[in-house]
Amino acid sequence: IGKTTHLDPNQAAPLLKTIGLMTPQGEIKAPMRRKYKQVNHFLELLDPCIPPASGKKPYTIVDCGCGKSYLGFVLFWYIRHILNRTVRFYGVDIAQDRIDHCRERTEQLALGDMHFECASNREAKLPETIDLLISLHACDTATDEALALGVARKAKHIACAPCCQHELADQ
Repeated sequence: IGKTTHLDPNQAAPLLKTIGLMTPQGEIKAPMRRKYKQVNHFLELLDPCIPPASGKKPYTIVDCGCGKSYLGFVLFWYIRHILNRTVRFYGVDIAQDRIDHCRERTEQLALGDMHFECASNREAKLPETIDLLISLHACDTATDEALALGVARKAKHIACAPCCQHELADQ
């Protein structure tokens, strides 16, 4: 892998094994090397949004349209284990199987401050104060709903990348 990374594979081995980027023997899987680079690039982009800890206030992240939450788990791990900050994470998705999958991973990694809810962005029970709202490739109007939620809750930072696959597929 060579280049300095935000997520050291040795330090993050339990996470990387659980989310499927690393073999049980501790090697980044060959077909997942590109994903591993993407994950580190994601952390590099968001790192400036995460200030050093000040007091005991947790850094609060909301992931709208979280899916299997690969990036959510990586971001949570990075903040908690690398930056040594208290962090709370809330993932929302309308697919119950994805939420169940995320909850299983949360239990496997003993990450008690990660919460997942099967709901729309509008109906989810989320904290009033949001430090970082992410919505990456959420389908249909979910990105619009995420942006509206972030603005309404005065999120300190919003990172969104819309998904256009359904609109293009219909055409």
